[in-house]
Amino acid sequence: MDRHSQAGRRYLRRFFPTMTAYVVALIGANWAINALHPKGAALVVLAILPALPIIAVIGVIGLYLVEETDEYVRQRAVTAMMVGLAIMLSIATAWGFLEEGGVLPHVPAYWAFIVCSPSRARASTRSRPADTTPHSRSPSGSPTCSG
Repeated sequence: MDRHSQAGRRYLRRFFPTMTAYVVALIGANWAINALHPKGAALVVLAILPALPIIAVIGVIGLYLVEETDEYVRQRAVTAMMVGLAIMLSIATAWGFLEEGGVLPHVPAYWAFIVCSPSRARASTRSRPADTTPHSRSPSGSPTCSG
């Protein structure tokens, strides 16, 4: 994500309030569930409440991809998302089989987002070295690689 592009600035203006809403929803829902001991529909609403801002963050990321006009920056963001998803799915799959075998305890499904997000962030900060192969032109004017 390029925070200097218009799309990047819009992403940040959407992301931070949405994550603030997540923290407020998580703390508020946990407090209400523990203090008020709701039942039925009220419990369902309180239990799902923290998921709504997380779902919104996924939408914010999607909007960024649609709005980013720099193809290179957009491709880097997509690649970082794919790395995050690959790491999360690999861990979830291995954990699931180990859990099924009784080797590891059950982990709530919301940990998938918690694993995916820093994996995506880490992948987005890793930069590939630029192509340092010297390029020249052939006598006909077409590009060639030397060396």
